[in-house]
Amino acid sequence: MVMVSVRSNRPSPRQVQMAEDTSNTGQQDAVDVSTADPGAAVPTAAQVQWSSIWQLPVLVLGVVMLTVGVFLAMPDSDSDDFVGAMDSVEQYFEANNLKPAEDQLKSIQEHIERGSKQDRARHEVLWGDLAYHRQRNRTWEDPNDHQRVIERYEMAERLGHDFDSDPRRLRRWAETLVALGRPDEQVMPMLDRLPGQPARWRYSLLRQIIEHRRASLPPSPARMLSGPLELFLDEIEGEEDQAERRVQELWGVAVRASLFLEADDPASAVDYLNPRRAALTSRGSDDDLAPLMILMAKAYQRLGENDEAEREYLHAQIKLADRKSDPHHAEILVGLGRISLTKDHDVERALEFFSDAVGRFPATRAFAEALIGLGDSEARRGAHGRACDVMSRTVAHLASQTAKPADQLKALVDTVLTHHQLQLDAGRPELAMDYLSVLTDLYGTDVPADILLRLAATHDRVASDLSGGSDSQTDGEIGTPTVASVFQREIANHFAKAGTYYAEHAEAVTIVDDGAHGDSLWNAARCYDSARQWDKAIQTFRTFAKTRPSDPRHADATRRLALAYQASGEAQTASELLQSIIEKNPHSRHAHRSRVPLARAHVSLNNLKTALSILKEVLNSHDAITPQSAEYREALIELGKLHYHMEEYELACSSLEQAVQRYGELPQTAVLRSYLGDAYRKSVAAIDDDLAGPLVDSRARELRQKRDQRLARAMSVYGEAIAMLESRDESDRSKLEQVMLRNNYFYRADAAYARERYGEAIELYDLAAKRWDNHPATLVALMQIVNAYCAMNQFEDAKAAVNRAQYAFDRMPEDVFDDPNLPITRKHWKDWFRWTAELDVVRHANAGTDP
Repeated sequence: MVMVSVRSNRPSPRQVQMAEDTSNTGQQDAVDVSTADPGAAVPTAAQVQWSSIWQLPVLVLGVVMLTVGVFLAMPDSDSDDFVGAMDSVEQYFEANNLKPAEDQLKSIQEHIERGSKQDRARHEVLWGDLAYHRQRNRTWEDPNDHQRVIERYEMAERLGHDFDSDPRRLRRWAETLVALGRPDEQVMPMLDRLPGQPARWRYSLLRQIIEHRRASLPPSPARMLSGPLELFLDEIEGEEDQAERRVQELWGVAVRASLFLEADDPASAVDYLNPRRAALTSRGSDDDLAPLMILMAKAYQRLGENDEAEREYLHAQIKLADRKSDPHHAEILVGLGRISLTKDHDVERALEFFSDAVGRFPATRAFAEALIGLGDSEARRGAHGRACDVMSRTVAHLASQTAKPADQLKALVDTVLTHHQLQLDAGRPELAMDYLSVLTDLYGTDVPADILLRLAATHDRVASDLSGGSDSQTDGEIGTPTVASVFQREIANHFAKAGTYYAEHAEAVTIVDDGAHGDSLWNAARCYDSARQWDKAIQTFRTFAKTRPSDPRHADATRRLALAYQASGEAQTASELLQSIIEKNPHSRHAHRSRVPLARAHVSLNNLKTALSILKEVLNSHDAITPQSAEYREALIELGKLHYHMEEYELACSSLEQAVQRYGELPQTAVLRSYLGDAYRKSVAAIDDDLAGPLVDSRARELRQKRDQRLARAMSVYGEAIAMLESRDESDRSKLEQVMLRNNYFYRADAAYARERYGEAIELYDLAAKRWDNHPATLVALMQIVNAYCAMNQFEDAKAAVNRAQYAFDRMPEDVFDDPNLPITRKHWKDWFRWTAELDVVRHANAGTDP
């Protein structure tokens, strides 16, 4: 068997460090030298030389023993020098040479079972020391190393290591417990195990506890810190160095006063600071009391005593006059800036203070507070763009902090929300939204419920204001806002965002506030509906109707769900839902509001007779539905449109004329007038059929007069529709309205031509051709101009009109005639120009004679 011994004739770790590992020399300042043994022997040069080959005899002997099969008895533990080997580990620690120390510990670990209980205990202690030193060499906290320290020390204590006689390691143990945030009942007993040790050991540990608690606890941790802080103030009484004692006392007093402020008890802070400032001044001077003066100023500021606060800030500023880079200057500047805003309402002076703090002290804790004050000041002076930029900068700064100060986050949120509400109250929701956008960057995907609701309500308000303050959800085509233009897409975008934020808020408060959940779910569905996001509207209305059957809005949710289905093309589902509302409560308001949409659903399903019956019933059989009601108006309009699509033009004229006379002042009824003009124009075809048959003169005169009246009315209504549509910007017109506007120009001229008012027809065709000169319909107008001139025997003018049409035709791109909906193709136009050249009218025009 191979004999492996752990011996003590190793080289000194200092010599090993110099020879093998010079890379760690820069880290020695961070080493805890509390385990150094100044009496340790330094190996001789001969020992160093022997160190390079000391294992060789053992290895050779092992090979020989294996080769010859000689089995030697296991050596006793005295041949293993664990004490010497572990002494060398401690020397490695002293030199901050951790890798060789770890290797040595691993080598010892292979044989430690041969050691005594005391050896095993010390071995565990050294593993704990390794983790401790490794953590000390890092610039960041590693909980794993902290945990290893505790586990190894606990094992060592179980094996018999007396930590009470090893105060340096006991202190390390306590420091590690603090770093891991262990409760006081685990940490504080460690202090009782350090009797007779220097006071600095005890109060420094207490200070670590306090600092760690302040960094990790939520705001106002006064109760959690009162015990350690009082002990700290007691322990510093034992500090013999009076200068050091004063430094520590100043720190402790400042912490206690800060805790009063964090607990929102400024009066107690003032009462606490006054006698202690006096005592400190009596034992020296007040030249080092600027931090306490600043705390006193903050307390007075909280109490509304701005004059006293300003005096304290200025006093502290004087004390720090020779220390221009002292970070306390930033707190003073921020405090003076706040006083300028609240006491003097001097925004410009406040801006100077805050700007000075931001420019000079970017690395201080007060930097974020200075940015918040700067943004607040910019907002107060109306520079909202700069204010939002500064607040966004504050968000970025706070986001870069490992531990985000809760008080600064609250101050930022409060400031942003204040200006958001001010802009909202002033009727400037878009500016209000700019402020809220700052907070979306702050929270990322984890936005608090109250902010979600504000975001939703603000987007909702912006969209409603842009759309004229009305609910965009309607029951029909006439009067329904479109989302075709850039402006209208912006409205839809705001409604969509509002819907998303309402939905997120509903989910966030599902358990804690059922009422708010229902309101936000309803509003989410409503906003998705207004944004024409039918899939989301359907899903959300369906969820609302399913999960809130007793909600007063349940029937309306079902109706809106049906309308969303209808808008998305699912007419059958829509009709079933609407029918169910009517059947459940036929005399309810929701039933009345469901009838016209039900008729539209039947139109979509081509059940025209059923739709006609429903509309007539609405107009004639319900006392609750009067001509002043929205339901009556929509039914009348829908009836006229249905007659129009069924080519029942006289009936369409009757219903649509009645609708225009009653409701024609609505700006959206330009489309309705277009329908009415078309109905009048197309209705003359039936009159022409009658005039083609045998009639007595009186009947013929009556029909011709009726024909002319209808065409005249068509021209008038077309003109009204044109005026209404032209009064709006082109980007504000839907595609349907744009097509109807163009058609109205040409159809109005057609009506004049049908009345045989050729001169007026030529003027109207010319107007249409110039207004739509890039559209193929222009050629139709020019063709009609030719026909009108021919009808008036003005063949020279007719020839000029043909040439004008030819010129317009030649200028048009090839692809404009690719539209299959055009009545005349490019080939037909070419044929028309060829045939026109051969007409007698042109020949006679060239000859200067009548045909």
